[in-house]
Amino acid sequence: MKTSKSIKRQPVIRIALSFCILIILTGVGAASAQLVIGAKAGIIGFIEGEVFLDGEAVNLEKSQYVQIRIGQRLATKKGRAEVLLGPDVYVRLGDNASLRTDNNQLDDTRLRLQQGSALIEIVQEKRGIRTLVLVSNSAVEVTKEGLYRLDADSAELRVYGGAALITTQKMGTEVKGGRRVQLNGKPVVTRFDVKTDDSLHQWAARRSFDLFNASSNTRTQNHWRSISLGWAYNANYRMRFRSDFLFADWIKGRQPTLAEVTAAAEQERREREEREYRRRQALKAKIEAEAARTGDIP
Repeated sequence: MKTSKSIKRQPVIRIALSFCILIILTGVGAASAQLVIGAKAGIIGFIEGEVFLDGEAVNLEKSQYVQIRIGQRLATKKGRAEVLLGPDVYVRLGDNASLRTDNNQLDDTRLRLQQGSALIEIVQEKRGIRTLVLVSNSAVEVTKEGLYRLDADSAELRVYGGAALITTQKMGTEVKGGRRVQLNGKPVVTRFDVKTDDSLHQWAARRSFDLFNASSNTRTQNHWRSISLGWAYNANYRMRFRSDFLFADWIKGRQPTLAEVTAAAEQERREREEREYRRRQALKAKIEAEAARTGDIP
C-alpha cells in the first residue's frame, strides 16, 4: 500500500528521473552540446565574461558543467551567466549580479537575488516544478510558461509573459503579463511598455533562440514561432532571429505559389519530352546498329 506522501511525490520523482540526463548547450550549435547528469536545480551551462561562484572564477570547458550547491553564491562582474533550474526553466544573470541558492530541489527551488538583474524563462510548464526567488522583502513564485525580469537594485518585477505570485508581508498578489510591481513595499501593480529592452534582454533572447535552434527536436518547441524565410519570433522577448536551419525547414514545409507550381509543371514537361526524345534516339541507334550488323540496311 502506497502512502499519500509517496503518491504525492510521484510526479516530482518522474521529473527528477527525466532530468537526470540533459543536453546543455554551451554554444550556438548542437556540436557544442555536452551530456549533463544530475537531478538538482542550478546547473551553470553557459557563461560570458567574468563569472564567479563563491568568489572562485567559473571556467566552463566544452566537456564540463558546474552544479551550484545549497548556500553558494553565483556572481558576475562584467559578464553574464545562464543557469538551468529545471526542465525548460532558465535564469540568466546580467552584469554585476549576485544570486544565492537557498535550496536546489526541483520541486522547491529557492533563490535570493541580492544584486543586479535576472531574467527567468519558463519554456514549458512542468508539473511539480516550483521556483521561488526572494527579492528585497518579497517572495516571487513563477510556475507558468513565460518571461520574468527581476531587478534587485530597484526591487522590481516585470512580467513580459505568464503570471507570477508575489508574497509580501503574508499578502499574495498575482502579476500577469505586461504588468510590473515594486517588491520593497505595498505591492501596487501597474502597466509597463513591454517593448522596452536592454543588453541583458537582447542577450537572453539570443540565448533562448540558440537553444531553440540547436536541433530538429528543439525547433518543435512553441516559444519561438517560425514566420517565413527562416525567421522566428518570440512574443515574450518581442524579438526575432533567423537561421539557415529554419530556412531549410520553411522551404520544405511551405505551400508553393501558383507561379512556382506552373514553373515546376513546365519544367517537368520539358524533362519528360527530353527523356522521350533520348529514348527514341537510343532505339533508332539500336535498330541502325542491328541493321548494319546483319547487312539489312533499310
